[in-house]
Amino acid sequence: MKARPCSGVIFTDLDNTLVDPRGEAGEAGDAYLEALELGYRIVPVTSKSIYEIIELWDSIGVPRGERLALVESGGAFYGPPGSLSRPTGFNRDVGLEYTELGRPLTSIDAILDSLARTCRTVRLSRANAWEARLITGLPLGRAVLAARREYLEVIWSGSQECLDAIFSKALQHRELTYVHRAPRTVQIAAHRGKGRAVDAALQEPLLRPCSRRVVTAGDSSHDIPIIERGDPSFRVDYNRDWSRLARPIYLVIPDKPPRAWRRLVETLKTLYKTPSL
Repeated sequence: MKARPCSGVIFTDLDNTLVDPRGEAGEAGDAYLEALELGYRIVPVTSKSIYEIIELWDSIGVPRGERLALVESGGAFYGPPGSLSRPTGFNRDVGLEYTELGRPLTSIDAILDSLARTCRTVRLSRANAWEARLITGLPLGRAVLAARREYLEVIWSGSQECLDAIFSKALQHRELTYVHRAPRTVQIAAHRGKGRAVDAALQEPLLRPCSRRVVTAGDSSHDIPIIERGDPSFRVDYNRDWSRLARPIYLVIPDKPPRAWRRLVETLKTLYKTPSL
């Protein structure tokens, strides 16, 4: 796959940045397609599985040659056949090749089982459809796709004390290089997270022509490693604590998704004096 002329690359979070809490893109889908037509490569950087992203791309109508993603918080980089310099393998279910950026869950399964036995929990990768819906808050069909995990485990419990105990124990395992405490879950992986994944993606020949303009977008402190690598960078503002940022955010988007991503594209057109299509 040959690199095409490129206006820049947009690394974007999905949940509450491009899609709403139910996973709907709405008008952000049209903005996504417009950004592609303006010459941008777009790379979702998300905790979602590749199967969730495929459903999103299909709903938007993203061309097969433009399907790039950093999945499961940086566990692997997916792209069209022939697009990656050193692919690890080819996923026949989605028709994309991928480069692993860490170890798969199968390599740390025994540790994850031990952590899950700490108290009453559910591992998302082993959840049935109804458990997956409870954990993710997504409609049933999307929740099933979310449970198809390969690089990032999500451990749920109804007890905050239980989650605190799992989080503390997970930090003691050197093999677990990514441990994130969310309000209702603990997310665990053997990779280096979203920021390092963005760095790795920018080394790919496909994206090198785009690296003169790296645009980033996110909505929470979990997205700080993405946002810090952008210029310009966009923060979808929900009055959250951003004190951990190493440098100031360039632009704040006051809208909620999916309107937020439309505002992002319109702002890029204004900044770089790009006419509307």
